[in-house]
Amino acid sequence: VTIPAGRGWAKVAGGGFTMMYRQAAGAVVATEPLPGTIAYRGPAALKADGLRAAGLIAARYLSASYGKPAASARTLSGAKAYVITFRGEPAGGEPAGGAAASGASQPAAVVIVDRGTGHRPGVLFVTAPGSSGSPTISQITATLQTVPGR
Repeated sequence: VTIPAGRGWAKVAGGGFTMMYRQAAGAVVATEPLPGTIAYRGPAALKADGLRAAGLIAARYLSASYGKPAASARTLSGAKAYVITFRGEPAGGEPAGGAAASGASQPAAVVIVDRGTGHRPGVLFVTAPGSSGSPTISQITATLQTVPGR
């Protein structure tokens, strides 16, 4: 995944993700394998597993009241994937990155990608507050490429 050019992005450790970048304005880009709390049932259940992952991630980073997710099928680097989009109010009244809340819900997306036989799917979480949130999310998810077996 490519982080958009510009100031304010910082790589951070922790949060349970393999890789995470945050921006002072509240945007987050994070990746991880499908959480171990979700029983992976194979590529045929990728959409359902992606929706469950979106629910877990939304509960962790957004308030309990997030909007109904919408899932769309994609192919990324030749691999089957789903992009799950939703809107949510940041947990604790702050954007996921920690800046002051704007009072409005922010767009978020979870992308789940099949990584091949014997590997759990990869998961990307992106959220960005404000009017530039949806274009930022689209820009980031458009750069996603898979690395099979890693």
